[in-house]
Amino acid sequence: MKSTIESTEGLKKTIKVEIDAEAVKAALEKEFQKIQKNLVLPGFRKGKAPMDQVRATYKGRVISDVVESLVNANYFKAIQEHKLHPVSMPQIDLSEVTDDKGFSFTATFEVKPEIKLKKYKDFSLNKKEASVSEEKVQNIITQILESKAEKVPVFEDRAAQEKDFVDINFEGFLSPNEPLPNGAANNFMLELGSNSFIPGFEEGLVGAKAGSERVLDLTFPEDYQATEIAGKTVQFKVKINKILKKQLPTFDDKLVESLGDASVKTTEELKEAIKTDLLKSEEDQNLKALQEEVLKTLIDHNPIELPESLVQQQKEGLKANSKNSLQSQGFGEEEIKDYYKKWDEDFTKNAKDIIHSSLLMDAIAETENLRPSEKDVDDKIQEMIQMSGPNGQRVKEYYSDMNRKDNLYYKLMEDRVISFIIENSKIN
Repeated sequence: MKSTIESTEGLKKTIKVEIDAEAVKAALEKEFQKIQKNLVLPGFRKGKAPMDQVRATYKGRVISDVVESLVNANYFKAIQEHKLHPVSMPQIDLSEVTDDKGFSFTATFEVKPEIKLKKYKDFSLNKKEASVSEEKVQNIITQILESKAEKVPVFEDRAAQEKDFVDINFEGFLSPNEPLPNGAANNFMLELGSNSFIPGFEEGLVGAKAGSERVLDLTFPEDYQATEIAGKTVQFKVKINKILKKQLPTFDDKLVESLGDASVKTTEELKEAIKTDLLKSEEDQNLKALQEEVLKTLIDHNPIELPESLVQQQKEGLKANSKNSLQSQGFGEEEIKDYYKKWDEDFTKNAKDIIHSSLLMDAIAETENLRPSEKDVDDKIQEMIQMSGPNGQRVKEYYSDMNRKDNLYYKLMEDRVISFIIENSKIN
């Protein structure tokens, strides 16, 4: 086997590999003998079929298999010989192949860029201090009270107002003689201001009293999900049966005990627990912001040429992830295509940043000896198994997949590198 680098264009390399006739003949002979050994032909014992007949019958298939095998084996030999590190699948171009001559092929691929780190520590970084106001604590308490609230009748003589609940009967009509499909209900409970109905419906009931009736002339939004009535006018006849309001429970120790947390029994203990949780959440957000600043700063100080194949692969991965989210929000295929087109530059930039930072962190991990060992990865998996309790077996099965285990390895390495940079930088 003889190999030479044919061309170099940035990170794209083309190598030419020449395989001599003797190597081809030897590989073909070995494959023909393997077939002959297991072949049974009429009139011949197993393994005794004439080689000429074996060659004539299986020549096409054997040449194809041998060429594929020789290309694979010699491609890997060639990249090792030239100390290349491909990051994309090779594009193979073959010369004519016969059973009595050698052949050549070229392989074109992108390689990992040579990274010369310029600066990866002694940065000036910013991190917010976590703090929680009494207002935030009170907002959580209000949410708890709201979840325990009861709907009680409004006995005073007043009209419905924002945040009230109204028990209504209603009918919808697209024209005087055309009822709105699925547009009628009795004793429907509606919170005014919840935006559950089309614009104008809930607003039109504010100021109405129990027992009264109202006629609402409205228009469905142009982007209404039911396209057959989008943009059409509709008339709703509504009767307000009852008006109700939320009644929040008293915030006392009895209410706290009803929440079912044995470690929190009084209102003061609950406030402290809420404050602790909010502080932890804000601290996590501030740390995440700091980590994002680390990656951006790292990229800014260490420009490198990026393999286009990796960027494109990452971009497609980002788009695939966003597709699941968009579909869950009701986007159709054409709307998703439009979304991709609109945000194409953002997808490209995000993909480039991810590949850029991952290549830099890999280089830093190598330089500073921060790579996790196999034991580190296994210990982390074991830790997650123990923390998962009854679901530990699922965690174990999840990480039995080598791709997922590799992703965990990279996450551990990334955490180590980011921590190293933070520890060796000034935090403002």
